[in-house]
This record gives sequence, structure tokens and C-alpha cells, in this order.
Amino acid sequence: MENKYMNLIGGYDYQKEEAIKLIDFFKNYEIYIKNGASLPRGVLFYGSPGNGKTTFANAIIKDSGVNSFSLSDSLYENGNTKICKELVSIFNKAKENAPSVILLDEIDQLIGTSNTFFGKSENEKEILRILLTEIDKLEGTGVLVVATGNLDMDELPPSLTRNGRLEKHIFIGTPDFEDRSKILNLFLSKSTAFKNIKPCELANLTQGFTCADLKSLVNDVLVKSLSCKKEYITYQDFHDPIQVISSDGIKTKPTVNNDDVIYHEVGHLIVDYVLNDSIGFLSVESYGNSSGSYRSLRTHGKLDEDKGKISTIADVKNRCTVLIAGLASTDVFLGQKHAGAVSDLKKIFALYNFSALNGLLSFEEFVNVSNQTPEEPFGQKTVKVNEKNFSQFLNEIYEKAVDILKSKEDLVKKLYIALKTKRTLTSEEVSEIIESDSKK
Repeated sequence: MENKYMNLIGGYDYQKEEAIKLIDFFKNYEIYIKNGASLPRGVLFYGSPGNGKTTFANAIIKDSGVNSFSLSDSLYENGNTKICKELVSIFNKAKENAPSVILLDEIDQLIGTSNTFFGKSENEKEILRILLTEIDKLEGTGVLVVATGNLDMDELPPSLTRNGRLEKHIFIGTPDFEDRSKILNLFLSKSTAFKNIKPCELANLTQGFTCADLKSLVNDVLVKSLSCKKEYITYQDFHDPIQVISSDGIKTKPTVNNDDVIYHEVGHLIVDYVLNDSIGFLSVESYGNSSGSYRSLRTHGKLDEDKGKISTIADVKNRCTVLIAGLASTDVFLGQKHAGAVSDLKKIFALYNFSALNGLLSFEEFVNVSNQTPEEPFGQKTVKVNEKNFSQFLNEIYEKAVDILKSKEDLVKKLYIALKTKRTLTSEEVSEIIESDSKK
């Protein structure tokens, strides 16, 4: 099959198109060279961990059918002398066996993540010098450097990522709804046990999951169903594994008196519903160190992830109001704030910093959070936010959450009773309660 290994990658259509161009160059090498084309010296697959950067790199190598060379894994743990020697060695071997590919997996571990030469250790500086020198010798040799990195582009030195070196930059981000649907379709098609599961429906339940998360999810559900001798898998079978992955831990013993947890999670849902027309499923089961959870879904059909993107200060305030709603809910309905909002408050602080760095707040805040020494890249060092401004921001979103919760008191109480009884409510059950409340 043509491009067999690239076809095993679900989603990421644009990224695959770019990778297939490189594969075609190798497969028709003589034609390209005869017509004056030259192979790029390098390509960088970058982005957060678990989304298939190394899989893309290996697919290029396997589908091209050319020789490949890479550093020994053990060298990453040794001194730079051995690394530098082997770097030179694999570049020479690659040129001797061209056309070929040199794989530099997790290049950030090799040369560090400072994008300035002076910000690197002596080892990293020496490795970078060797790497740049060897890449410069590749012109016309038929050797392609394929690098991967768990980083942003601005964390690598421009001297490495400029044209003529690692000149092609392919971002492999966390899959969106469409990509998750395609990825899940590949995984689910491997077993008839999933015949009643629609990839798009499961994609709705897994917003924010990486490719590795999705693979682990499907496998966990399949293993459990086989151990229980189940012929077919239902959506309910995915509930616990989704919670385990999103909470970073398996199911644990629940708290006995969890009224605060119930109101906390219902508070998130109510404010999200009012501000963003969103619902989701609720749980007060404990997973890892989390005593409850709320996962947001859009109310109508396919998840519209554009609605969840942040581009204005209004988006930031909406997101932060939903986050602080758990704390506000225990205050409104139990008469005092309850512990359990530390993760929410950390996320609010991160969003506030994001807003300042993107110029969405006052320029005073922009200067505070982007202050850096000349050796540091812009925005890499967070000093502090203006305490008075941040306090005002917190009070504003908190009062807004309180007002929304008070206006929806009857609905909160209905969801509280249902969640206290069942401990878990699916998005369908939540939707039914909301619809019945709106008809009164």
C-alpha cells in the first residue's frame, strides 16, 4: 500500500500532506534532482508530548524506504564528548549511504530549550556548534535531518531553525474534534466490540486528550470488556477510563460527606451553561487526588471547539468565571467557601498571565509579567502580576459567578439532588434536568 505507515496516522491532514511531499522526494529522488530540485536539509516536528511527532518521523523513514541513522538512547545521559563524536559519525554515515534520513528525536533534550546561545550550558553550546556545522555540510548530499521536540518554536535558537537548516516546521498539536474523530475511527475499527460506538460521539467526550491518551483510553476499555467477556462496548464503559485519564489517577475511596464537592461541580456546570451554552457530565467519584469532576460539552451536535478558544478579554473572563464558580457555589449554597479550588485558582492565574502577555489587560500588567533580563527570550520569565489589579479581577469574576448561581438556584438544587443520588450524571441526564427546569 502506498505510504502505508503515514496512512496509519489518523487526522492531521495538512501535516500529512507536507510529510508525504518529503516521502515522494525520496521515492522519486532521481527525477527531482534531474529537474533541479534539492532536498530540504531539515524538518522539525514540534508540539506538546503524546501527539505523534516521533510517529510522523518514523513514517517518513519507513514509507521512504531509505537508510536512517540516529543517536543511541544512552548517549542522552552521558557527557557531550560522546554525543559530539557520534553526531559527526552518523552525519558521515548518512552521507555515505544517501539518500538517507538522520533522526534527532527529542532535540530539546540534546541542545536544551534556551533559544539564545548564551543561555545554554557549555555542553549544549558544543553540541549545537557541531550540529550546525554538520547540517551545513548536507547541501546536495541527499540527506534529510528529521527532528522532533516537545517545545514551542521560540524555544529553539533561530540559527538552527532558519532556512537552510531545520527549515520546515510542522506543528503537531493536541488533536481537535475532527482529528480526534479520525484517530478514534482508526483505533475503534480494530475490534468489532466497538461496533456500537461512533468516533464522533466519543470525540465529544475527549476534548483535550492527546493521541496517546486516546490510544490508552480505547485499549483500557477493550481490555476490561474482554476480561468481563462483554461482546459489545457501550459509551458507559468509557466513563471511568475517561475520568482516570483526565484526573491522572485511578478511582479511589470517595469522601463520606461530599455536599461541598457536589455543589462545587454543579457550580462549574451552571455557570458554563449560562455563559457558554454548554453542558457536560458530572461526577463526585474520586479519581487520583480529585474528589469530583465536570467535563464540558456543547449542547448542540458536534463540539464547537472554536467557542472554547481564547482571543479576547471577554473569553478570558468567561473561562475564569466558570473556574471560580465551584468556590462560589459552596459559598452561596453552604454558607461558606470550601477547600478544593486550588487547581481552579492556578488555572485562573495562568489565564491572567496569558491575558497580560497578549496585551489583553493594561500595559502595566503587560510590563509586569513580561519583565526579563537581556539574556532571556521575551515572555519567558514571569515576575509577578499587579496584586491590586489581579485582586479586582478575581472579585469581578467571583461576583459574576455568585449572581448567576443565585439566579439559577432551583436548577442547582435539582442537579444537586440528582448528583447526590447517582454520584454520576451523563450529559444526557444533565440535559434532561435542564430542559425540565426550563419548562416550568
